[in-house]
Amino acid sequence: MILGVENVQYASGAWLAYAKAYLDRPNCIVWPVGGEPTYIAGDELVDGIRPLTAITRFVGYEERGAKPPAVIVDTVADVIRAAGMARGRIGLEMLRTSVPFFERLTALLPDATFVAADDLLRTLRMVKTSSEIEILRDVALRQDGRSPPPSRAPVPARPSASLVSRFKRPLSKPDAPSRS
Repeated sequence: MILGVENVQYASGAWLAYAKAYLDRPNCIVWPVGGEPTYIAGDELVDGIRPLTAITRFVGYEERGAKPPAVIVDTVADVIRAAGMARGRIGLEMLRTSVPFFERLTALLPDATFVAADDLLRTLRMVKTSSEIEILRDVALRQDGRSPPPSRAPVPARPSASLVSRFKRPLSKPDAPSRS
């Protein structure tokens, strides 16, 4: 489960300028091993995010009403149950998960084991595709004054399915650190 602003944007390929300004209304991605990811966002945001990502499954949550993070946590738990993961090991960004979010999630999913996935996501983001390397090279050359500005805006690369699956595998190992 991806919850950190930067990692949600990286995994989805959808950069959202407002995301850090609305930390009480987070977006989340639930990505089962061997399954399709589900992007969870506020109802009012779903239609704006949909064209920015290759993710096709979206679930909205009502941003008004219950005190955050209650509504999104309830929605995340529903998505996890629907994916058949309620009794499994779930990789979670522990460093980006608030205590109230985690307490509510573990109360809603008492049979799940939550495994710290922070290092896996950090490692995944370190690996660059050739297009990402080209963008970084162009930026460095421009900074040095050795290259003209780009003729087109850079397009963020999406992690390949093989790369993502390579980092999902350790979550199924019983010796992975967990917090349940």
